[in-house]
Amino acid sequence: MSWLARCREILTSEGVSRVAMSRGAECAAGYIEYMGDILAIAIYEFKDIGVLAGKISPAISTDAIDMCIEILYSPHGYIAYASSYEELCRNIALKTKKLIRAGRRD
Repeated sequence: MSWLARCREILTSEGVSRVAMSRGAECAAGYIEYMGDILAIAIYEFKDIGVLAGKISPAISTDAIDMCIEILYSPHGYIAYASSYEELCRNIALKTKKLIRAGRRD
């Protein structure tokens, strides 16, 4: 099973209802739905330092040319770090829940 398929499996087991992601040159990016809210997600691999990072933010405009760049440089959202994809996907699930709770308090 690919790491992307495993990540989808972990996210859905943590309550994410839909995951739509694809792998690009710079990252794997797409959207997830959690409790009716759509969020943008991007997963980056920094091989030179052995770190994986995932950024979760409110959904970005669909006309964005490069989702990886748009999500990374968005001032909103949370970033999760890990040394393995499985750990990263679990951390992304936790950050997703925090982001939704924070947005619902506003």
